[in-house]
Amino acid sequence: MPQLDLVSYMSQFFWLWFFFLGFYLVLVQYFLPKMARILKFRQKKMSSIQTQSSRYQEAIQMQEENRWSRYNSYLEIQKKLSEADLERKKEINEESWENKASSICSDNLQKAFLSDVNLFKKHMFSQNISLSYLHLTKKKNPFVSKSIINAYILKRY
Repeated sequence: MPQLDLVSYMSQFFWLWFFFLGFYLVLVQYFLPKMARILKFRQKKMSSIQTQSSRYQEAIQMQEENRWSRYNSYLEIQKKLSEADLERKKEINEESWENKASSICSDNLQKAFLSDVNLFKKHMFSQNISLSYLHLTKKKNPFVSKSIINAYILKRY
């Protein structure tokens, strides 16, 4: 086997070190700095993207919190308006019930007053008739007979 030959072993070892050392120097001098710059650029780009995305997320979160706070304030306003509306409707209903009750009471009082007035009129009329009957019968007026008085009283009463 030619690779194990002792005569060519030193030359093979020299060329092996020569190529590996050359490859190492080219790699260290040219490729690794370029790769390091690329990695640093990528790192900076990633950090800027992360900061932008975190700012964007913070902005979105702030907008969402603002929306929720506005939504909650609108809900509070609507709640207060509905409570005020319910209170106003309650007041209107109570007022209408009071108006109905007062009108019914005033109607009942008016009816009671009218019935008392009519009863009083009837009572006074009957007293007047009986007094006039007694007065006419006591005088024994020749022009007024009992039949005329009875007819007058029956017509009126």
